[in-house]
Amino acid sequence: MTYTNPATGEHRTVDEMDEEVVAITIKDAEQARDMLDKEFHVKTLLVTEKSDEDDRERARQLGKPGSPYDAVVSVLMLREGWDVPAVSVILLLRKFSSRVYGQQVVGRGLRLNVRGQDIQEICAIVDHEKLQHKWLWDMVGAKIRTNVEQLSMFGDEDLPPRRKPQFVAKPDLLIKIPDPIEEEKAEFDKDLDEIEIGFSDYPDWQKILAEFDYTAEIEISKVVLAGVEGRTLNGSGFREIRDAPNIPFTAYNPAAIDDPAQLADLLKNSIRDVAADLLAEEGIGSHELGYFYGVLMSHVSAQMLGGKTVGTASVEQLRHALNRRHRLASNFRARPGLVTSIIKYKPEAEHAR
Repeated sequence: MTYTNPATGEHRTVDEMDEEVVAITIKDAEQARDMLDKEFHVKTLLVTEKSDEDDRERARQLGKPGSPYDAVVSVLMLREGWDVPAVSVILLLRKFSSRVYGQQVVGRGLRLNVRGQDIQEICAIVDHEKLQHKWLWDMVGAKIRTNVEQLSMFGDEDLPPRRKPQFVAKPDLLIKIPDPIEEEKAEFDKDLDEIEIGFSDYPDWQKILAEFDYTAEIEISKVVLAGVEGRTLNGSGFREIRDAPNIPFTAYNPAAIDDPAQLADLLKNSIRDVAADLLAEEGIGSHELGYFYGVLMSHVSAQMLGGKTVGTASVEQLRHALNRRHRLASNFRARPGLVTSIIKYKPEAEHAR
């Protein structure tokens, strides 16, 4: 794949452009780095949350004179506030379920490399349709090309339209904004660079899950509306008391269900929804949903169903688990990085599948 700079006429192949590869785990990132180094002869630097400051500084020098690297493979570096403006090719080796995280990664390549000049630049993002990122490309207004080969060319049709010159039509209507008043800055006990982000690593995540507590002294099993008070919005203060609406005790209320099969289906669907939300919040794709759902169901069986499976648990046990599914989610959210650790440190039996 080749890109021609319209300002200079310079031809650059993808191998010559500054690249970033976004991986989901350090193991995947190491494999990507080795492939780029050995098979494509692209000098590649691996940078993760475990990298020291020297490697991070080398990554920031990508694209600058004297840099020995042409590509960077990164894992979760957005959590570190890390930035490489010279990136012009991004290879995605992971799925983005989080809209914010997806936009942040793509935004790295959209930063201008040349400022102060009206030069059109291009950022090539290598994606795969199986990752289902159409929502992301619609959001950023990307132009999509399919069936791209190694020697495919980028032409003028791939470039964005030139920016229209901006000028002030009625300068007499300009309002001068006064300069800001510099206030005394607060003194911090620590420099911001010394503040650690609470995203932890849990190699022993099974032990963490076994310590979660789901006991409760009070359990809300039913909510009844006694009445509804209405107030006008015209300032008159008029109040109207109405009868409560007749809202049936729906099938989503565990206390209204006596059929164990129906309760079991409701529990499984609820845990699957919790699993999908937790994965998305840590930027992990739905391709891990089956494995992570299995981990959560095993956890629910051990901690809430007395070691029984969903199919053999009693009605009371199933209701108990359903009433605590929200605490299940809050336990995980209280430990940022726990979901990522469960994916990273899969048991050997899972890796062998």
